[in-house]
Amino acid sequence: LLRTPVTYPRRDYERYVELEIKHGRVAMLATLGVITTEAGFRWPGYISKSLDLKFSDIPGGALDSYAAVPALGWLQIVGFVIFLELAYGAT
Repeated sequence: LLRTPVTYPRRDYERYVELEIKHGRVAMLATLGVITTEAGFRWPGYISKSLDLKFSDIPGGALDSYAAVPALGWLQIVGFVIFLELAYGAT
């Protein structure tokens, strides 16, 4: 039988550079978010009206705030990020 070798698509260097810049920007925004919340800045209002949870009730810090945000909130955040990733590739 004739077999063709498995070939993988060659990725271009510019794509990796673009991804590295994007990940660096996300990391910088995450660091800024942690610093801002540790400094005491919070959005006004509720993060969840049904749970009576205000933004000011969420503690500062990455791990503490992760545990305090409800699961549906994280689902919305992840869904929004997925939407942005897919919308960016569509242009």
